[in-house]
Amino acid sequence: MTATGQFFRIESLNILQCYPATIGTLQQLHAKGCELYLLSNAQRIFTEYELRSLGLLDLFDGILISSDEGCCKPDPAFFQILFDRYGLDFTTCLMTGNERTSDLAGAIAAGIDCCYLHTATSSGSADEPPKKARFTVMDGDSYALQKILLSLAR
Repeated sequence: MTATGQFFRIESLNILQCYPATIGTLQQLHAKGCELYLLSNAQRIFTEYELRSLGLLDLFDGILISSDEGCCKPDPAFFQILFDRYGLDFTTCLMTGNERTSDLAGAIAAGIDCCYLHTATSSGSADEPPKKARFTVMDGDSYALQKILLSLAR
């Protein structure tokens, strides 16, 4: 079953790619001393291979995958696992995501500031920025997101 799932995902990697500024942004945030964590509502058999093939796996200080943790965003417990496991203070965290109902709602419920990037796969209209996000990029521009994130870095 795992091999079949991985084969399917490998075949889909032909179209899977990072947003243009992704890797550079993560590298620059690390260079500024920021810690980066990924909370994914996915299955490890897909996600780990995708992260590795895109060159992202080693750019995170920690990765929590919902299939491993038994909960998923927007459940605040998923965020609490992150805080507890890595000793993070939620008041110094910023959740960046492209999904209103899982990324933003979960972060808000956990008391975390949010940065919203509206993409082609985001729910809701690009004409309606989420009201509770501290920062928004409504046109999917990863370089605009990079500018915001780097300006906040220590």
